[in-house]
Amino acid sequence: MNRKIPLKIYGVASVGAKGQIILPIEAREDFDIKIGKIFGINSMNCIESRKNQENIAFAIYEDFKNIEYLKKIKEKKGIIFMNKSEIKIGTKFQFVIPVQIRNDLNIEPGNSLIVIGKKGQGIGFIRNDKINLLFEFIKEELNY
Repeated sequence: MNRKIPLKIYGVASVGAKGQIILPIEAREDFDIKIGKIFGINSMNCIESRKNQENIAFAIYEDFKNIEYLKKIKEKKGIIFMNKSEIKIGTKFQFVIPVQIRNDLNIEPGNSLIVIGKKGQGIGFIRNDKINLLFEFIKEELNY
C-alpha cells in the first residue's frame, strides 16, 4: 500500500523571549511567505475520546474564507478552532504568537514547536510534547 497524506513536516521552531518564532525556510518557500504579509491565526482544541479537551496547536493561514470550511471538517474530527486573530510577518520572517494563544497552549520562551503544513490549508505549529497527537492524526488519515 502506498498511501500518502499531503502533510509536510518542516522542522522545529523555538519560541523567543517575546513569544516570537521564525518560520523555516522551506515553509516560507512552499507558502510564498513574504515580509509584511498578514495571516490569520487560530489555536486548536482537540477533543480526545469526546471526554477530554486539550489545547494542542495553533495554525496560520492566508485564505480567510478557507478557515470556515476547515472548521466544519475539523469539528467532525474533534478539533475546534478558537481565538481567531491576525499576525504580520516581520523582517526576519518571524511573527509573535498572540498572548491568548500562548496562554491557552502554555507556550513559553524556549519551547520547541513542530512546524507542519498542508498546501492550500496553512501551517500548523504543535508543541513537541504533543507529537503523539500528531501521529494519531496521521494514522487516522491513513486508516491504520
